[in-house]
Amino acid sequence: FFGMALVLSLGLGFVAGQVLSQLLSRAYEWFESPTLAQLLVSEPINLLLFVLDTLLPLWLSLHLLRRHAVPGAAGPVPRWEPALAFALCFAVIYLKLVSMLPEQLFFYDSAWIYSLLLLAGLLHTALVFAAAWGGLPQQLRQCNPGRLILASLLCALLWLLAFVLVAVAIALYTLSGNELVSEALLALPGLGLLALLWPLTRLSLRWVYRPQAV
Repeated sequence: FFGMALVLSLGLGFVAGQVLSQLLSRAYEWFESPTLAQLLVSEPINLLLFVLDTLLPLWLSLHLLRRHAVPGAAGPVPRWEPALAFALCFAVIYLKLVSMLPEQLFFYDSAWIYSLLLLAGLLHTALVFAAAWGGLPQQLRQCNPGRLILASLLCALLWLLAFVLVAVAIALYTLSGNELVSEALLALPGLGLLALLWPLTRLSLRWVYRPQAV
């Protein structure tokens, strides 16, 4: 997997760099906004690169190795396996969202802010794993990866929707002329969004994954 991902990322990265340099120069003239140009041009290409140099090698490696698998009676699956898979899928989505943030949002100390976002991602992933582990039966009949991915996507989308709603509410409050009592109070919505991951994880697993105990 790492070999194929490295070759594809180097080759596609070189091609994408040449294409982006041409498209961005024209997009800056069309939109007259660097941030808007990057959102409409760079991010779709980056998402396509993620599919080609990460998801495609992962699928190929699993597809090529499955021919060496030995068929047999499937045994019960401990709950930590689907819980870990669910948490890792959520972590991939979170990291992709962080990587798509335009650098123009941060005027200074962008590296420090990105590091803080990555550390927050570890906390989010750990909370999602704990919620999934506590909500699953101790032994499951089987582990369905497809449903796990869909459940993690649903959890991430619902959480992202709540995040956007909170951000819009704070922006409208400040733009209407109201002043925040203290910047430290901004941590309260963040803690609320963090706590929201617990019920969203349980809800997504119940709706999509539908675990079956042994």
